[in-house]
Amino acid sequence: MTAGNGAGVVDDRVPLPPPVLRHRVGGVDDYEQVGLRIRSDLVELLPPDWSFEGKRALDFGCGAGRVLRHFLGEAQTAEFHGCDIDADSIGWLKAQLCPPLHVFQNGEAPPLPRPDGFFDLIWAASVFTHVTDQWSAWMVELHRVLKDGGLLIASFLGPGMSETLAQEEWEADRIGMNVLRYAQGWDQGGPRVFLSPWWIAEHWGRAFEILDLREAGFGTPQNRDAMQGVVLLKKKGECPSQEELERIDPEEQREIAALQHNIRQLHAESQTFYDDLQWSLQGRERGGEQSGELEALRSALRTLETSRSWRITSPLRQAGTVARSLLPGARPALTLPALLHRQHRASPSADAGDRSSSTSRSGARSDASPPVPLPEPPLPGAHTTAKLSRELASELGRPPDWMYPWSLAPGTAAPLLHPELPSVHRTRAEMIEPAVRAALAEAGPKATALDLACSEGYFGQRLLEWGAQRVMGIDIRAQNVRRAELVRDHFGIDPSRLSFQQGDVFDIDPETVGRFDVVLLLGLIYHVEDPVGVVRLARRLTRSLCVIESQLTRQNGPIMHGQGVPDVLFSADASFAVELEEDSDHNPLASTPGVLSLIPNRAALELMVRVAGFDRAEIVEAAPHHNPQYRVGDRAVALGRAQRTHS
Repeated sequence: MTAGNGAGVVDDRVPLPPPVLRHRVGGVDDYEQVGLRIRSDLVELLPPDWSFEGKRALDFGCGAGRVLRHFLGEAQTAEFHGCDIDADSIGWLKAQLCPPLHVFQNGEAPPLPRPDGFFDLIWAASVFTHVTDQWSAWMVELHRVLKDGGLLIASFLGPGMSETLAQEEWEADRIGMNVLRYAQGWDQGGPRVFLSPWWIAEHWGRAFEILDLREAGFGTPQNRDAMQGVVLLKKKGECPSQEELERIDPEEQREIAALQHNIRQLHAESQTFYDDLQWSLQGRERGGEQSGELEALRSALRTLETSRSWRITSPLRQAGTVARSLLPGARPALTLPALLHRQHRASPSADAGDRSSSTSRSGARSDASPPVPLPEPPLPGAHTTAKLSRELASELGRPPDWMYPWSLAPGTAAPLLHPELPSVHRTRAEMIEPAVRAALAEAGPKATALDLACSEGYFGQRLLEWGAQRVMGIDIRAQNVRRAELVRDHFGIDPSRLSFQQGDVFDIDPETVGRFDVVLLLGLIYHVEDPVGVVRLARRLTRSLCVIESQLTRQNGPIMHGQGVPDVLFSADASFAVELEEDSDHNPLASTPGVLSLIPNRAALELMVRVAGFDRAEIVEAAPHHNPQYRVGDRAVALGRAQRTHS
């Protein structure tokens, strides 16, 4: 089989894994490009006299072969092995690329089924970025299976990923091995482990000699200050024990500072956990049957509390509690287990007013309004039937899972597509509610609203709650419309006030449907080929206010382009990223098949609103407690205000 060459190029005969397997290691569309970039960086890190011929290499955490597929040329004269915990990925590799590859499934803990000194080279791309309690065990194991003088290349989360994943600026002296999202499942990306170069030298350096260390830029030639860092290690003689690798030098002040900072990070995560838990409980009947998502939160807490990192930091947490209790005006600390116990035993008559001044995600007290709860019931006077209709009960069991965690009856909630969604929905609602309420109030008792790409009708119900007399929702997916109608009928909402239609946004005729006081465009424009056309259409449909929410790119600086004259370049602040969403067959959030999606940057979003004909365009700024995507600028809400008739 001659399917690759020494430059890592893969010819068309080598199959790609299915989208579901590609998605497990990152992007679907750029799978090939990312794998080739990682291969290039791996080869560039190796010593100048390195040759693969006659050697054995292991891709530790190979997935479905994103990187290994680019070594098929070298596999004619060398042995390339791969291992992963994911059985589906290993099964696909065995069926498609073995031989020439050799692959096997490993467990979450050592050992590997290979003898001592078996490999000349091991690389671990995006592996120790997730390994928590088992890191030292795996270091000992990789040391065992490497030959004397063998090489290990490992990527790590460092300065290039701090603002993206930890939402904070990088300070090396307060980062050692800092673990975030400890209990997060692998289907959600797993835990996030940040490592400082000094910590790698201090701990990994006890078993390996550091030949090269780069703090960022691994796999991303365009921006060497971003993404993961990478380290090239050479096996030392005898490997220290796990305990020796983990040992903290009491003279190293950065170790203490890093542990203290990780505790602050854990406190912030606990606050987020608290907010999500309270929101999950809001609107439910007190004393009712606990939902599956609450039990999942308790399970995650149990996992966190039994972890090694939690036990190690226990003395510092206790010291911090004592220190805080001595501060003037200090209140008794409420631990997360106590919160869960308190919520579990809350009486049916508990006053919802107790939540009026909650603690924000940033950890500071906030007098702002509490997070907007999901509907139960969604409207004053609407009744919630205790029993689900046969059609709704059947729909709850059909794939895919739902966009909104509808609380439909005591102990019955819609299965959620992704755990990030409630935070996104809550942030959207908080950011748009003031402007929407004001516009609907100004329009009077007969105010109307239109929700384009309405999904399951959640924001259609919110629009009624916020003052609209009549709301129309339009969505291209028949299943979304069916779900929206089933939930509407379950809550007893009059169909003459809240109606839904299946259809393509581009097929809407403003002359037929008329104009609306408020129009919502939430999560739509970055899934279409003509986002400007959608915003122009929305302007023709809008009488007063249009709310546009979108994913954004991080291209905040200008891009250069030609314009018909050789060697003369112009700059443009507004730009779009282009993505072909190929996973619409199993991803209900994706665009329809064969459509190029154009994702704007912030400047492009503002420009679209202006050129569409709105009189004023403004961006709603995120609050400190809002979803991190909005805080860092990966998503935004824009308001287009109309003050004149537009034809």
